[in-house]
Amino acid sequence: MSPGCIYILCADCSIAETSSYDLLWARDYRVDPAKLGGRTLVTGHSRTPLFAIRNSLQSRHVNLDNGCFSKGELGEGALVALDLDIRELIVVENCEPV
Repeated sequence: MSPGCIYILCADCSIAETSSYDLLWARDYRVDPAKLGGRTLVTGHSRTPLFAIRNSLQSRHVNLDNGCFSKGELGEGALVALDLDIRELIVVENCEPV
């Protein structure tokens, strides 16, 4: 593990027990703001409505996954990026035909 990097662990296992699979697919983790050291943790792989993504910009944990494949779902279906310098979202709606 590299110093200065942030790793998300499954809630019930230690770093020694955490596999790359756990790091990719963990859903049951809690973010400890003290361990972020003022940095922002950006995650994905869990669809989040756009209003919740916008609200999370005030915190140090932002989940950018808006389910860009799910066109037609209320509050979902956009490709979302974050400009960390100004903490502004770039949102591109899914333009594929239904």
